[in-house]
Amino acid sequence: MKVFALAIVVCLHLTTTHAAKYTALQFGQNPKSYIKAVPDLSPMEKAFSVCSWVKRGSNHHSYPESQYWFSYSFVDRGQIHISGAARTFLFDNPVSYSKPELTIGIWNHICVAWDYTSQRARVFYNGEIIGTRSTGRTLGLDSNGTLALGQLYQDGFMKDCCYFGGELYDTNLYSTKLSAIEVKEMYTQGLCSNYSQTFGENIHLRWKDILALEGRHGNVTNVQLQECESDDEDDDDGSDDEDDKDENDDTGIWQFLRGKNFYNKVITEELLSKMTDCVKLLGEFKHHSIDDELIGHLEKHHGDPGKTRDTSEPHQLEH
Repeated sequence: MKVFALAIVVCLHLTTTHAAKYTALQFGQNPKSYIKAVPDLSPMEKAFSVCSWVKRGSNHHSYPESQYWFSYSFVDRGQIHISGAARTFLFDNPVSYSKPELTIGIWNHICVAWDYTSQRARVFYNGEIIGTRSTGRTLGLDSNGTLALGQLYQDGFMKDCCYFGGELYDTNLYSTKLSAIEVKEMYTQGLCSNYSQTFGENIHLRWKDILALEGRHGNVTNVQLQECESDDEDDDDGSDDEDDKDENDDTGIWQFLRGKNFYNKVITEELLSKMTDCVKLLGEFKHHSIDDELIGHLEKHHGDPGKTRDTSEPHQLEH
């Protein structure tokens, strides 16, 4: 029974992790498309970093720098506001910065970092510091505020003037002030990298948590990143190396568990069907441990990993 329970936990973990892989958020081109939530940000009170890949969709505002994708306020006090052009307000004060070239339909990496000890904020754009500010005697982040993604939230209201209307990917909230080296590496490794997830307990809200937030309004949809799917296909260089063939072959019933092939593709109906079949089989594991008898049974009745299992007749574990 322990083996079965463990297998279920692993399957659920891989499914939820996989669901967030290469899934972006697309916000409608209107002032009513946003996510509004009230997460607990208490671990970020004395230090935080907010980082994301950002794709602007248009210059609909008369002042395009005011199209905000991230906004966090407590009652009537603004805490963190970040626009698609990296214009940033911290604790109701603007951060002086060098305005980057405004792009439409292109992914750019934006990160804002601050800590209580230094009382200094830094704004990064595509791995480079473009803005800094001393925040004076700020006590820290008010952790019971309201978070809005896709539109400016200020003085208790969503501001129709300042909606985002673009796409976000890999938005993460950290409970530490990331270093310039770490932010640079995050950008350098690229849109499809998993580097942003390697900060352990210092990641307070991960991208998969952002995707799961309730409070979606208007036209906010999940979309798949074609750029990263293309990168996965490019990883196959056509080599006849046996290890590469094993890793990229997903024709067998067990092959979907192997290597990057499982992690780098979207959950499909075919994959879910294989997982369902696998769970049914795991149900037969009751009262069994992973031993020679079980391995022998799998090899005899369920075939080699690279071969499709014959499902014409059901098999039961011998007790």
